[in-house]
Amino acid sequence: MWIAVLVSGLIFGWAHIDDRLGQADSLLTLVTIMAFSGGLGIVVGWLYWRYGLETATLTHFLTDALYYVIVLPALFYGSTRLVLGVLAGMLLVLALACAAFVRSRTAVAAAATASAWPSG
Repeated sequence: MWIAVLVSGLIFGWAHIDDRLGQADSLLTLVTIMAFSGGLGIVVGWLYWRYGLETATLTHFLTDALYYVIVLPALFYGSTRLVLGVLAGMLLVLALACAAFVRSRTAVAAAATASAWPSG
C-alpha cells in the first residue's frame, strides 16, 4: 500500500507543476513545487488510506483554501518571515482540522454502535 501512496503522491506533485513548466524562473522553483505538492500528495494519500475519502478531500480543500487566501498574499507582500509564519500556522490549523474531523467521525461511529438495538 505504501508504494501506491508514494507513487500517487509523486503523480500529484507532477500534476501541480505541469502548468508552470514554461513559467518557472529556475529548476529550484520546479523542485520546490514538486517537493511541496508531492509531500502533500503523500499525506493526502495516506489520509485516504487510513481515514477515507472525506478526510483526504477535506485536507486538500483546506490546504488550497489557506494557500490562496493567506500564503499567496503573504508572498506578494514579500516578507520571508511572514510567509514562514503563515505556513507554520497553516500546517497547525490543517492538522487540528483533520484531527477534529477524524475524532468526530470516530465519535459518530461509536454512538451509532452504542445506540443500536440489541438483537435478540
